[in-house]
Amino acid sequence: MTTLVKTQSCPYCGTDVDDSHAEWEEGTHTIECDRCHQEYSVTTEYEFLGWDIEKVCHGCGEIESECYCDEPQLTKESDPQ
Repeated sequence: MTTLVKTQSCPYCGTDVDDSHAEWEEGTHTIECDRCHQEYSVTTEYEFLGWDIEKVCHGCGEIESECYCDEPQLTKESDPQ
């Protein structure tokens, strides 16, 4: 298994890439080093940690933790028949 690194750096000259210029999109990308102009490949891998699930207030449309309605409407009102 390949060891994953936390900093994107050129494998030819060792120049670190600033986080603001690093490739963050998931998948494999070809990069050209700004210093030595060699091309190399980077693959961004993410680990699934789970979901954060919250109800949505139907009054204001915000998620429960960001809703500041006096009485949050977290369930839809039944349609009168």
